[in-house]
Amino acid sequence: MSNDQSSNKLNNSQNREDLTAQAYYFSRVEKGLLFSATAIGNLIGTFPVIVLEQKLATRNLFALFGMISAISTLLIPWSASFDYSVLLAMRFIEGFAYASVYPVIGTITSQWSLLADSGMYMSLLTCHLQIGPLITMPLSGALCVSKFGWPASFYIHGGLTILSVILFYEVYRDSPKIHKFFFSIISFQNLQILIKNFCKNNTKSKKILYCCYSEYKFFRNVSSKELSKIEKGKNVTYERKMPKVPYNAMLRDISVWAVWIACIGSTFGFQIFFQYGPVYLNEVLHFEVQKTGLASALPMILSMLVKICFGPFSDHAVCCGQKTRVMLFTFLSQTFMVVCFLFLALIPADKAYLGQIAYTTAIASSGLNSVGVIKSGQLVARQHTHFVMSVISVISCSVILILPLLVSILAPDNTMQQWSRIFFVIIGLMIACNMLFFFVGKASEAPWTKANSQQIFTTDLSNDNNNNTSTTNKT
Repeated sequence: MSNDQSSNKLNNSQNREDLTAQAYYFSRVEKGLLFSATAIGNLIGTFPVIVLEQKLATRNLFALFGMISAISTLLIPWSASFDYSVLLAMRFIEGFAYASVYPVIGTITSQWSLLADSGMYMSLLTCHLQIGPLITMPLSGALCVSKFGWPASFYIHGGLTILSVILFYEVYRDSPKIHKFFFSIISFQNLQILIKNFCKNNTKSKKILYCCYSEYKFFRNVSSKELSKIEKGKNVTYERKMPKVPYNAMLRDISVWAVWIACIGSTFGFQIFFQYGPVYLNEVLHFEVQKTGLASALPMILSMLVKICFGPFSDHAVCCGQKTRVMLFTFLSQTFMVVCFLFLALIPADKAYLGQIAYTTAIASSGLNSVGVIKSGQLVARQHTHFVMSVISVISCSVILILPLLVSILAPDNTMQQWSRIFFVIIGLMIACNMLFFFVGKASEAPWTKANSQQIFTTDLSNDNNNNTSTTNKT
């Protein structure tokens, strides 16, 4: 009996080792489909997100899609061992869930930021593009060569996603008007009585708890003074239900189209290195594999620092107006990228260190785009920013799907000369796409943001302790 148990334990141990060490071999087409599935899912998921955000509101929507993302990530190891089609479906669902990110960024910025701080909000929220790879790549690499194997990477990322979604759902509220926190309403005097009498089962402490609970729905954790600052200059604000999007008016506004078209060029410039950065460094510039990871991470760190530093500057610089600041940062971002791409296209193959400098500068300067073109979209669309961001998400997904085809046609052998063609194509796209924005781009609210029959909420600043909304007007 003991021998059988030992044999079973040995077999179970071997099975676990086989699971962690198991490798899956896919054809080139199958690998391409696995990478494309997330982009296709993101592309398709954008359309239901636009509809569901108006019905579910941001908090519920993002929590729902976050849980979908977590579950699909946790199921990746199992689906890989079960069937390729199931694995492909999980990858599609992961992309589908990610479709909620850009609209949520737009909504959070329009609801919670001061108009004067919108650039900083956009910069910080879009830092996920840099933070994600900086965490995922080294963590996954370490786990893949550890005794836990590659499945552990998906289990850890899925678990972290669940924890972050729970934290988001507990903390975030769809509007500053309804941001409540229970313990904030207990006064210091009542807290002393509770601590003193709770253990004695005193009825007075129970009464205080009941009063706190009964008053919970009337309490707003954001003071009236803070709320007035957040709402200052905003035409339409709302609590839970989002305002109806004026699609016809938005689609006829050339300044909105200028934002979207400009994003096509900038997305090509960013994604070419976001997807193919390690390949370019290793196979074209001939960096060693050990150095490729650091060389890929450095530009992401610098891009994030650029966003953090220039976000507040774009909001509060007094040397020029809002529109001038938007145009300036767009010009700087795109010009630096174009110059770097031109430099990469012309440098000789034996000057790899110069290519690394240009590569790093190009990605770092792309961070300025969040306080340029994207900020313009937020300032123009205001409460409808989520729709502008949804279209930007569609653009990003489309570029991700097109780039592999472009690279395979223009650089099948990954030579310096072939990659020069890619850089020249992207330079042309960036210049052409940004020209319209510099002529018709805006930094002020559009007329269609002043929609009729929307509720405008104001607060009484004379009494900060009065947490109720004082008046409700109609536009």
